[in-house]
Amino acid sequence: MRAAEAGIRKFGENRVQEADDKIPFLPEIPILEWHLVGHLQTNKAKRAAELFDVIHSLDSVKLAAKLNQASLEIGKSLSVLLQVDIGDEATKFGADPAGSGKSLRPCQGTQVSDLTD
Repeated sequence: MRAAEAGIRKFGENRVQEADDKIPFLPEIPILEWHLVGHLQTNKAKRAAELFDVIHSLDSVKLAAKLNQASLEIGKSLSVLLQVDIGDEATKFGADPAGSGKSLRPCQGTQVSDLTD
């Protein structure tokens, strides 16, 4: 991976399955930080927790619970960004802005580090 050889350390992927085809084959560069920037389905939460260092698309309490459980199982602290649908757009994912802060409480395996739209 030429970008890593040039000193770039943070990389992003839109989909878990695309990352699964790349990340496991780059163990010789352990200081890379991988970000999932696309929508994450709950059925892929465990694999996402294994592959990524940061999840940019936490949009529900159910997904938060799955990511937290997976993080605890693998002994990893996972950084997540809470995705909030502030525009109330039907075509976009995101938690309801009115209830997102109330419904997500701190978890041991995950750390909500920011908000994204």
